[in-house]
Amino acid sequence: MTACIISPNVSKESAQQLAEVLGLNYYADRFNDLRMFDTVINYGSTHNFLYNKVINTPEAVQICKNKISTLKRLKDKCNTVIYTKEREVANSWREKDLCVVAREFETQSQNKGITFCLTKEKLDTAPAKFWTKYQYHTNELRINVFKDKIISVFDKQKQEDGTWKFAHLTVTGMHPDVKAMIQAIQENIKIDLYGMDVLVNKFGKHVLLEINSGAILHPETEKPLSKLLKKEI
Repeated sequence: MTACIISPNVSKESAQQLAEVLGLNYYADRFNDLRMFDTVINYGSTHNFLYNKVINTPEAVQICKNKISTLKRLKDKCNTVIYTKEREVANSWREKDLCVVAREFETQSQNKGITFCLTKEKLDTAPAKFWTKYQYHTNELRINVFKDKIISVFDKQKQEDGTWKFAHLTVTGMHPDVKAMIQAIQENIKIDLYGMDVLVNKFGKHVLLEINSGAILHPETEKPLSKLLKKEI
């Protein structure tokens, strides 16, 4: 069987890395007709393209890239951050929880367009398409998943320069909250390969923040993922 990997520019480095490990051809997502391959591994592209079998449909990736679409699909199915498009509702959250998060974009990543609003003045002036309740947490995790199987888990640690350090964690089991997230994603979004950003509070509650369809490929993820993909293709 033949296979290839496709991605947008933002996840090109990780996609090319995976292609090299698997010995596959890599294409930028502007390449439309891929029917000469039995399987296409789509690492974050929302472009429509022709294929026989695909890991990560463009439709599923599109849902994941839009935070509101993701949250709508998973509402009441698992623990997720709560959002609103109503400023008055957002302000009521701020008054109760002391902070609310203004989000300028529905599709941006890497914390772009995010403002933490501690005052009403800040909330009223911060550009926002929607707001999310602030989740007080002790840790933020990146949980990488392929077809309902956890591949790797990292503790995401914010650095002074605004970048993230990923500390690999040993997985000894699956938390019930995480199990519910994976099941909800499988049933309501149907994406195969993704990375979840999950907030964990001091009581051990896990809350889904977002889903990444083209997550950074760390060495601790690359080895088990390539093994599973080789079996798949």
